[in-house]
Amino acid sequence: MTFLEFLESNGGLAFLHFLQAVLFLMMIYILTAEYIRTRNADLIFKLTACSSITIINVATIVAYSLLIFYDIEAPQSFFPLLLNSMFVIVVLALAHAFIYEFITRKDVFQTFFWTNVIGIIIAYPPIQISWLSVFKEGMLFENSSFQLSFSIYFILVLTYIIYLNAKHRKKYRLRLSIAFLSIIVVQLCNIYGVYADGLTGAARVIRSAAPLLVPIMFGSVVFKELIENNVRMTSQLKDTFSTQQKLVNELDHMSHQLGSLSEKLFEKSYDSWSRLTDIKELVDVEKNHDLDQHIRMHSRDIEEVAGLTENLRSLIETVNDKTEHLSRSSAQISYINQHT
Repeated sequence: MTFLEFLESNGGLAFLHFLQAVLFLMMIYILTAEYIRTRNADLIFKLTACSSITIINVATIVAYSLLIFYDIEAPQSFFPLLLNSMFVIVVLALAHAFIYEFITRKDVFQTFFWTNVIGIIIAYPPIQISWLSVFKEGMLFENSSFQLSFSIYFILVLTYIIYLNAKHRKKYRLRLSIAFLSIIVVQLCNIYGVYADGLTGAARVIRSAAPLLVPIMFGSVVFKELIENNVRMTSQLKDTFSTQQKLVNELDHMSHQLGSLSEKLFEKSYDSWSRLTDIKELVDVEKNHDLDQHIRMHSRDIEEVAGLTENLRSLIETVNDKTEHLSRSSAQISYINQHT
């Protein structure tokens, strides 16, 4: 058996879905670790989407395993339609996770996103009932007009997502476009299968292998974005440390100034107290012409002390402002340390 023949078999298709599950599990691990470290709410959509795709792949692997080992086929009455509906919601979540932040008119995207999500949830029961009403033993959902309608709808949704990605994202838009295009390839294979009355050979392999590009492309974008965030935060940390060092130097210089002012105030206060004592002695003995001169000198000293006191108050306010700034810088450093 050649490798291509193996991939065309149920075991090979299960193997391809297993590779997808492994790649998405790697993304889940990285995103979970990053969310625990940063508590960044933007990662929730990515985690939800990756987890959902992993569940879909695991369910598909289980279905192939039951077919291989026990010759039990997945119920065509429910399984395919449910997975298709879930997959649309997952892809919309991926679009929200990787594109929403860059869109200018976020309200328009939110309307598009929730209209499709709610529409799928509402439409699923009547579509499921309609499929059951025409379903007969041996019928395959992938060969039905239901699959054709679903694939055409999904292609339209993906086309609009690719348009938004190309228009609004500046970085990594090619990688994301490739990821979404790979899903379009899957839907084109489904459409071909409807008209060809079932997929066989290479077409089945392409349909199962094309989604491998999804975790590869999205994973590379996640890695790049995380690395860029760490580089940016490291740069901010260096700038913050530099600013804090300057503030510390300024505070040190102001401390010296405060010490000098304190010494001057002490000396002036001592001189003023001595003159005041002399005045008191003169008043106690007798009044003379020296009294008026002492009073003037004492008045000037008091004014000078008052001026020094005002300067000291102004300097203290400046120190308080710098200290507050330093406190904010410390808080910023603490935040950056938690996110790097």
